[in-house]
Amino acid sequence: MNVSHTFKPPRRLKPELLQEIRGGSLRPLVYIGSISYGIYLLHLLAGRTAAKMLVMLGVETSWQLAFAATTLGAIVSAGLSFQFFESRFLALKVH
Repeated sequence: MNVSHTFKPPRRLKPELLQEIRGGSLRPLVYIGSISYGIYLLHLLAGRTAAKMLVMLGVETSWQLAFAATTLGAIVSAGLSFQFFESRFLALKVH
């Protein structure tokens, strides 16, 4: 198979996509992207905490409930960490 052309990614994003990102339909994904390092760091702690809280509350847990509680806990804790901790250090970064 002879391929006469190679894939070249666009040099810049299309204006419609930029408008969609800035306009709001992709804002939750952009936010998740900005706190993703915190999610990575805190997801195990969130999972352990969620599991212990569910046991303390006497809730019969399934993997779906544990996953949802862990995800929610990781996103909330990463958002707080980003707002009150990481953003201050990022502001010190020399561009």
